[in-house]
Amino acid sequence: KYDQVSDDNDSISTSSDEDSHEESNVWKNWLKFPNAEKNNTNFHPFSPEKHKIVRCGHGISPRPYLDPSLYKKHLKRHKVLRFPLLVECTTYIDAVLNSNTIRIFEKKIMAVPEFENNNIQNAVDFLNDIFLSALRLYKSKQDLTSSESVFNHLLIYRFMDSVALSIQNKHDCGSDFIPGEAYLSAYKADGIIKMISIRDLELLLVETSGPYANIDKTKSNFDHHKGTFGTLAMLKTIADEFNYAQIDIFVNVKILMQIYEIETSIHLWSLPFKKEGIYEL
Repeated sequence: KYDQVSDDNDSISTSSDEDSHEESNVWKNWLKFPNAEKNNTNFHPFSPEKHKIVRCGHGISPRPYLDPSLYKKHLKRHKVLRFPLLVECTTYIDAVLNSNTIRIFEKKIMAVPEFENNNIQNAVDFLNDIFLSALRLYKSKQDLTSSESVFNHLLIYRFMDSVALSIQNKHDCGSDFIPGEAYLSAYKADGIIKMISIRDLELLLVETSGPYANIDKTKSNFDHHKGTFGTLAMLKTIADEFNYAQIDIFVNVKILMQIYEIETSIHLWSLPFKKEGIYEL
């Protein structure tokens, strides 16, 4: 059982301020919810909700002790940003994906088109790097299920290298992927993407909960919580480094967390801060 919380202000708003007002009330109600008398004992001391973190996203179900009506309001206002591939990339993608042998696959990957537009070329180069990582995976004789190290080496780390290189090509920030027991300020992650040229700031952390097809839910749950608090620490570091920046800028900052959780699921989470003092995972 749980106590529901009511909106702070039930007055009628007009024009474009109404949506902003309702969204603000949702965040404020999330802040009050864990501290309501009946709700306080429902939350583990290290649960995300206890630390002002609300989880949502594709395939994510609300915890049973959360207020379903409040969660529905939250989902209604949750903004999903989509980043479709550029149309100019489709010919290259189709040529690669329609290959029916490894040999043809490799040949099509190497036929990288050239564009004068830097944004298009960066996108094509990123796809080329992703395809090359996939090619190395297909050619390997190792078993992804044999160990966490093999899984990381063949799949996770190579694709993270591609992401870091793409960020560097676009923003010239010295971004690089640091694999294997990478040190954050509080603990060691399985890997991080860091902007070396911008105060060594960290953008993304990786947690792998075992080899491919892992079914250890305990380890997966532990790594999820570990990664969540790691991203929270990374976000705080950015706030400390740029402590004179305006809050309107800080709310646009997102720390990313990639977690291989269980069986065949790889989740990419983002953690931004909201003005009302809450985080959305």
